[in-house]
Amino acid sequence: GVVVAARDLEAHRRFYTGALGLEETAPGAFRCGTSLFVVREDASARGAVARDGLGYRYTTIQVFDCDGEHAGILARGGAEGARPITLGKTARFSFVRDPDGNWIEISQRASLTGPLPS
Repeated sequence: GVVVAARDLEAHRRFYTGALGLEETAPGAFRCGTSLFVVREDASARGAVARDGLGYRYTTIQVFDCDGEHAGILARGGAEGARPITLGKTARFSFVRDPDGNWIEISQRASLTGPLPS
């Protein structure tokens, strides 16, 4: 899984189960398809880095409907990072942010989901 250091475990629990709609399978472990987000509380964690730059900057979640998932996450209390945009015929994607400001890409990749909406 992906291990996330978080300043406030309860805020992340609300985000992962509420806004993202993931199942908490064990304390601090959230299932996303066949993957896990494992959140560990760490008061010194620093999120909110720039999205572009060297190193790991964001995590991607593949979905079948970028617009619907993005809107649903915002409606359930998630924070917007960037509105959905289309990259040619390749992908439609957006970004949301977790409680520490970490970036999560919501990606609808045509090679995985079929043609993008027009």
